[in-house]
Amino acid sequence: MPQPARVQRFVNGSDPTSRWTRPRESRRACRALSRVTCPIQAATPDGARATIAARIDHYNHHRLPSAIGYITPRDKLLGLDTVIWAERDRKLEEARESRRKRRELDHLGTAA
Repeated sequence: MPQPARVQRFVNGSDPTSRWTRPRESRRACRALSRVTCPIQAATPDGARATIAARIDHYNHHRLPSAIGYITPRDKLLGLDTVIWAERDRKLEEARESRRKRRELDHLGTAA
């Protein structure tokens, strides 16, 4: 007796319930791929030290935690947070002003 054909279900990304229709194996694969794996170089003590130093450097100099206002911990420690926030505020104000001027020009062009 022939085996019945397997029915393939397509997942619609815009459907809010589509994540529940994904097969269990697919969910497991996605979770496994999203886990941080230990680098091979960390197998030795020197490699582990280098890996830890790289992660600390990334955290202190590149990561922007929301808890301290999206600035690096190094900048917060050095007291540069007020300078950075003032620069951000200045840029935002310039952008608002340029948008206001552009809207005025657009309005004058459409009214004529």
